[in-house]
Amino acid sequence: MWTRSALALAIVLAGAAALAAQSPRFGVGRPPTPDEVRGLGAAIAPDGGGLPDGSGSVAEGRTVYAARCASCHGPSGAGIPAQYPRLSGQHADYVEAQLVAFRGGVRRNNPAMAAIAAKLGDREIKAVADYVAGLR
Repeated sequence: MWTRSALALAIVLAGAAALAAQSPRFGVGRPPTPDEVRGLGAAIAPDGGGLPDGSGSVAEGRTVYAARCASCHGPSGAGIPAQYPRLSGQHADYVEAQLVAFRGGVRRNNPAMAAIAAKLGDREIKAVADYVAGLR
């Protein structure tokens, strides 16, 4: 009896694994179109290469953060676990890359962040990224 149950379970699990492996989207979002991929231009390197040039100051970043970010991520960037991620101390290049991805529609998992990032220019993105990197 136990052997038959174990065999049935193994067959079910193998079938589920095969179906999951064939799923191109895993039920989340949609793949980008070729035009969207071409619109990205270049990949963003870990060192920030490929990001748009920005020249915002940390002081400007403080103003942008207070107006656009602090209501969800908190005044110190601590966030609210499981709801809004911690930003304080995050690498500036990473924050900048994520904001650019939200603004450009590459990241589609958070419509609120996409709407906020859509209103930020390159200078503001650079400034707020530099500001949050210094939060502790």
